[in-house]
Amino acid sequence: MQPIKSINAFLTGLVLSALFTACSKREEPVAEVAPVETERELSQAEKYEAEFKRLVVSSNMTVRATEMSVNKLCREIDRLPDKQEALRLFDRLGELAIEQQVTETNLYFRQNWFQQLWYVTLDAFGFAQLHRQESFKDWDRLFRFFKKYTDEISEVEAKYAKTKGSKEYVYLRGIKGDLQLAIHVMRDFGFPHMTQGLTEEQKADILRRFDELQKYAADPPDCHGRKVEAK
Repeated sequence: MQPIKSINAFLTGLVLSALFTACSKREEPVAEVAPVETERELSQAEKYEAEFKRLVVSSNMTVRATEMSVNKLCREIDRLPDKQEALRLFDRLGELAIEQQVTETNLYFRQNWFQQLWYVTLDAFGFAQLHRQESFKDWDRLFRFFKKYTDEISEVEAKYAKTKGSKEYVYLRGIKGDLQLAIHVMRDFGFPHMTQGLTEEQKADILRRFDELQKYAADPPDCHGRKVEAK
């Protein structure tokens, strides 16, 4: 099962090419100066780490560009001959997405940043779990990411309850809709293919946790307490 559709673009790893030079006086003898070496090229692991960090900081990238880049990157990692190293890299990428603080104050760009982190998490988790479908504990990583959404929703709901601001309302509906879609993708499409090795009890526990998340995805009421249907 392919977790995400194939794409046509990928940003390659970083290459360092800066050179350092040294000067010495010709007029008088000086102590021998050790030769200055070209700064070493990054190792493969370091290149991946640099690319991971670039993807999670939302630096001048669209949501679509992030989605495409992370999918291509994960496909490359998945082809590594050392599968344990591939799993380590997937887990590292997922952890960076969880740890990344969304500091953007513009609500439109803030929502986009959450979406970008979701696509990073989706691919990192999805590719990893297809290699270890017997792992129940690793689902905790996915739900740790979802907690970023639920924490954000709870905070904005509390603010909106006081201000009834239109910007907060639009943002709240937006991130709730994004969470709803993420739940749908993982529960209805990812879950059946990523839990082949789990017990029925473990599967039921994961589905229960999705049900708990669903409560956060419900549309907020308008300023008069009425539910507004999406157009």
